[in-house]
Amino acid sequence: MPLQYMIAAAIIPAVLLVWFFYKADARPEPPRVVLWTFGLGVLSTLGVLAIVIPIKLYVFDFATLASPIAAAAGRAFCFAAIPEELFKFGVLFFYAARHRAFDEPMDGIVYGATASLGFAALENIMYTVSGGMVVAIMRAITAVPAHACFGAVMGYFVGRARFRRSKAGWLFYPLALFWPIVLHGLYDFPLMASASLAEVPGWLEGVLFLGAILVLVLGVVWTLLLVRKMKRRQRRENGVEQKEPTPTPAPIPLAKRRAKSGVGTIVMLVSGAILTGLGALVLLGCTIGFFTDPPEAEQVIPVLCCVGVLGIFPTAGGVVLFLLGLRRLHGGQSK
Repeated sequence: MPLQYMIAAAIIPAVLLVWFFYKADARPEPPRVVLWTFGLGVLSTLGVLAIVIPIKLYVFDFATLASPIAAAAGRAFCFAAIPEELFKFGVLFFYAARHRAFDEPMDGIVYGATASLGFAALENIMYTVSGGMVVAIMRAITAVPAHACFGAVMGYFVGRARFRRSKAGWLFYPLALFWPIVLHGLYDFPLMASASLAEVPGWLEGVLFLGAILVLVLGVVWTLLLVRKMKRRQRRENGVEQKEPTPTPAPIPLAKRRAKSGVGTIVMLVSGAILTGLGALVLLGCTIGFFTDPPEAEQVIPVLCCVGVLGIFPTAGGVVLFLLGLRRLHGGQSK
């Protein structure tokens, strides 16, 4: 396939997601600032490579560790999540957040996702050119949306810190790094563990891939909830700005109040059910696998650790999210 087609296939998903976040903003950002943020995100990919490659070649490479699980964790967090999110944070903090166009919390989500998608675009080109169109398609529905979610979550906390109402608001800056690094590391870890383990059974490879998908689903749900929250805030602020001295409006009917909160409740219920179901499938698949194709003695503990993180964590999180949705549903009905 011609090179230009593969490059286009690598870039288009990132551009479409930038457009989604741009249009989600009720007060759209200047296109020039968005393009600069995207371009700096692209350049941040080169910055990460300039640091990580020399460290791997001349200082230390986690691939040399005896434990494949430790090697996968080191590569996922130290060679991917931490440096990549640090460079994205640099673009957001030193350029976008200091621009006069950054004038409300919603802008943090827009610019955070844009910087992250700039990074994902160049990274996607490199993987697609070496791996072909199949890699481009797979990354278009997994890695690229994952980067967008990491950036949106980062931008949300930067926006909270930028427009803080108390002296302790600066604490949102550490959260702007902590949560994207955690999500990014948990997403990469099962994929790298699958590549590190020798002779991985088919069922375990499927479980590891499903674990990465679970983290992606969690990131997508969280991002959509944050976008919805900021859009509701914009609508409230627009209402305040346009409000004129008028008689006290009539109370909003109960049915309309329920309709306003219904979307968030449905998102919580559906996402909680999905996470619980997928987590339960991981645990079920592992149980079946242990009986049909048991791992070697030296692999038991690493496998159990993977299963615990990829099965129990999303299952518990999904149950909590589902119960919160039920509580919100019943609370709305009782009003």
